[in-house]
Formats: sequence, C-alpha cells, structure tokens
Amino acid sequence: MFIAIYAVLFSLAVEAVLGVTLEQKDLSMTKGEGKTIHISCKVTGLSSSNYVHWYQKKDGEALTRILYVKSGSNPVRDNNHRDAKDFSVRIQSNNYDLKIANLKKSHSAVYYCASWEKTFRDNEGDKARNVRSRGFNRQNDKAASFGAADRFRESGTISVRKGQGRKTILDARDLRALRRHCITYRNATVMEITTWAQEYFQKTLSVNTIHRAIRGCRLKLYRSKKKPYLNMIQKRRRFLWAKAHLKWTVAKWKTVLWSDESKFEVLFGKLGRHVIQTKAYKDNPSCYQRSVQKPASLMVWGCMSACGMGSLHIWKGTNQC
Repeated sequence: MFIAIYAVLFSLAVEAVLGVTLEQKDLSMTKGEGKTIHISCKVTGLSSSNYVHWYQKKDGEALTRILYVKSGSNPVRDNNHRDAKDFSVRIQSNNYDLKIANLKKSHSAVYYCASWEKTFRDNEGDKARNVRSRGFNRQNDKAASFGAADRFRESGTISVRKGQGRKTILDARDLRALRRHCITYRNATVMEITTWAQEYFQKTLSVNTIHRAIRGCRLKLYRSKKKPYLNMIQKRRRFLWAKAHLKWTVAKWKTVLWSDESKFEVLFGKLGRHVIQTKAYKDNPSCYQRSVQKPASLMVWGCMSACGMGSLHIWKGTNQC
C-alpha cells in the first residue's frame, strides 16, 4: 500500500516585515508503508532564538501541532498529538526536515511547516506586538495557533478581521453624552453616574462598565484638592486690600512682617487615608486610621520677612486676637 503525503509551507509571520522565507522542493510524495520519508522545509532569515513548527491536517479534523524545534536543540513533541512519537526532525544548515521513520496509513495527511517570530506587525504596520513564551500544551496556545492558521488560509494574513469580537455597550455618541455629564457633575460618584446612565441610555450597565467608559472618555477619578472657601464678602475685602496696596514700593513691602500659626496633633497624629497592606491585614491595628474626638494639640506661631524666616514660638493659652 502506498501512502500520499502532502507538504505545505506555512508561515505565521508576515514575510515582508520579518524577512523570513520558507522553501520546499517536493509538495507531494507517495511512499510505501513501513518506509522512511523526509519532508523538506528550508528556512532562511530565522534568528537563533525562534522556533520552527510542524503541523498535521487530516480530512475532517482540526489542525494539530506535531512538534517544534530550534537550531542546536532537540525537538519538543506536542502532547496533544497522539502519534507525535512517530515523528522527528533532521536539521542540516537551514533545513528543518520532518522525518517519519515507519510510515503508516494514519500518517497520510497535509503537513504544514511554520515559523514563528517573537515580534510581528499587523497590516497597517503601526503596532508591534510581542508574543510571550508560554507552555505549548495549554489550551489557549492551541486555540491561538489554529485561529492564526485559519486566518492565513482564508485571507493570506494573520491579522484579526475588522469587526470581530463583542460589540461595546456604549457607542461613540453615548460616550460623548457621558463625558458631558461627568464634566457638568464633577463631584458625582461612580454609583450616581451609573444610576443616571441606566436611566438615560435605557441599558443595563454595571459600575465597572461605567468606570471603564469614564477612562475611555479620557477622564479619571482624582481626590479633589482642599482649598478654603471664600464667600463674596471675603473676596471683596481681599480685592479692596490689594487695590489699596497696589502702589506700594519694593522698599515698603520689605518692611512687612508676614506671620501665620499652625496646629499640630501631638497625641496620635494624622496618619492619612491611605495605608499599604494586603487584604488579610485589613483588621490589623497597625493599618487603622487612628482618630479621637478631641486630640491633644500644640499651636505654634511663625513669621517671615524680606530679611528671612523667624523662629517658631509655642502659643500658650488662648488666642484672643
């Protein structure tokens, strides 16, 4: 009995970008059962850190990887292939030939020689993605290999077609409305914005979805800065004071002594709102924000002028100024 073997050159990298080429002399071979066969695959332009992969495709079955190898190392067989032990690789210079020592009827299939590069570009050439090395026996690696192979056979490229994937809940028009609402109501919480968005867009939206949408609008949640509130009377008094001293000379300003006082809590101290911890240490006393109703404090007074800063003075008693 004679067995037909078909070999196809297949590259998962974009040749125009990477410069990796695959060459093969015989695209189909017929050998008798029990014979030894070598399926040629010449790879040029491949770096020493990257691999050459061999795949098998039978009629009515999915594409399965047999093994992968790089120059100067032994081939690594894929555990998901039931006949992987029947195959090996003969490496001579730039040739990575697949060897089948004892040909069987089950070996009749189409064989793909593939080369993977760690970095490749998409059709537009404006993004570079790095392929991380992971365990080849994982299900997600196998699915990714099959998906790339199918896209290459259908369209001649491994880039994902436009329009694939789940559609976003909020379109561009919804994001613009969300941005206007966030800018108008800057002090609203994410929960309040989510409640408004559900009523306005008539869609089921979660807090995480709104949080991601806010970041998509180039907005971010920050802790607001503290600033003393000034009413209209206080603002007018400051304006009149500045207007009255508008014509002061530099020499006159040098005669002014600027002073201020400050209060320090000496019993507990202010530890701040943030603490570095793990979730398991949330009830550890060292991670609490300590507070008392009337903490002991110390009032100090200081001044400065054109001559320099003065010393701090502890304020004793009450301030009746």
